[in-house]
Amino acid sequence: MIRSIFDEGGSLRLHKGGRSSDNSLMNGNTHKILICSVTVWIGGCSNDTEMPLQERASKDELSQIEKESEIDSSKLVISDWPRMFGPSGNSRSPETWVDVNWPASGPEVVWEMPVGLGYSSPVIAKGKLVVLHRIDDWELATCYEAEKGQFLWETAWPASYQNQYEYSRGTYTTPIIDGDRVYVLGATCQLLCLSLPDGSRLWERDLEADYQPHELPYGFGATPLLEKDRLLINLGGQLEESGIIAIDKMSGETLWTSTEEEASYCTPIATTVGSRRFVLVLSKQNLNCLDPETGDLYWQEEFGIKNSRERINAVSPFLVGRDKDKVIVTFGPGPGARMFQLSSDGSHNEIWSTRRGGLESQYTNLLMKEDLLFGFSYRTSCEFRCVDLMTGESKWAWHFDHALRRSMSIQVGNQHVIALGQEGHLLSLAPNSKGPRLISRVEEPVLSPNCFTQPILSRGLLYVRNEEFLKCMSLRPDSVTWQRLTATDQ
Repeated sequence: MIRSIFDEGGSLRLHKGGRSSDNSLMNGNTHKILICSVTVWIGGCSNDTEMPLQERASKDELSQIEKESEIDSSKLVISDWPRMFGPSGNSRSPETWVDVNWPASGPEVVWEMPVGLGYSSPVIAKGKLVVLHRIDDWELATCYEAEKGQFLWETAWPASYQNQYEYSRGTYTTPIIDGDRVYVLGATCQLLCLSLPDGSRLWERDLEADYQPHELPYGFGATPLLEKDRLLINLGGQLEESGIIAIDKMSGETLWTSTEEEASYCTPIATTVGSRRFVLVLSKQNLNCLDPETGDLYWQEEFGIKNSRERINAVSPFLVGRDKDKVIVTFGPGPGARMFQLSSDGSHNEIWSTRRGGLESQYTNLLMKEDLLFGFSYRTSCEFRCVDLMTGESKWAWHFDHALRRSMSIQVGNQHVIALGQEGHLLSLAPNSKGPRLISRVEEPVLSPNCFTQPILSRGLLYVRNEEFLKCMSLRPDSVTWQRLTATDQ
């Protein structure tokens, strides 16, 4: 058994309307990886008029922000982050009371620990944090006490994946915590179910041996979806029509296999329309709509880059609308974005599609607020873009030097944005009707380049990582206020 290693100005481009036309780090080695930054979005806005460069929020604006963020203990919501994209699967945290107005030194660092290679986000439930990573020739699931960073347990299995490009050798998927179980999926499709209390193995599957998935350029990276009693996996298997599969979460047995689709880097999503349940899986070339109980295919829509080994769908489908009966897919450069309406009879229709200039996210997730949709473009400048939800028309595009390149994002309530740039710069933003306003920016990076992982937020603590360290920072109010607010939560 392996021993644990742990004993300031931006520019805004606004649109008048109209659819768009167009190696181990533990021994000191470094690895070049894709440039990325991570944002936490807590609001949004749009406007159709021109304005100068965005400036730092004024004192009056900060006072209003503080007023909007005043804490009412009777309405306090504290949440776990047990899976990829958060408690609701839409990159949104309900913890609206967090402090986003930091000193130049940044939020207080509560603890930090070294980690191995990989882009997996940590997950948190029942006071425990689990992170998936790689050290030398081992993939590891490591568990800490979330508040203090105390090491609890670690489970390891051999890692054989070698990336032919100058990117990480894994891991890529994010764990799932469900009750007292943790599900992890490695870069060569080793699927394990672990005990959350002690990390012991409850069952495991070698999906590579069972289904021989098509080889992906950067290793396997599609996080499963936990749907009721099963794990739904965008696998891309070549045997037994195993493009998409369902695994019983208690026994590890295969429930069904479906399609001959090649995998992408997208996580499935599920929704109910009327009385019918659907699962949507964006594979390498198609958006697939299936029955999660049987694997029966309702429909497919082509979406992706043809004849390209490296350019593969990597933005998970995004559900929108009050009833979660609409789905958006995006990828850039090239396909742009499309939005579909789902019907309870299993049919669908396209609402809009765009190519250049609208949503063109390459591997970063989307956000929604009311009738607006937000995402980061694929381009080197990585514009933070806003489009009309129902038409796809561009509203504005915002660029802040190189601190926000190819940003991933999470949404916190409805007021603010927290962003972690690919070089480790941490920012907080307040969107308004004309675009986002800068509230805070740390003077020195909180992590070294490159940051390529979505952060998570739980109980007022923000967790960020690169391929060297996992860091916990406090966004809580002062300790006296925090104790008062959580007195009934003990």
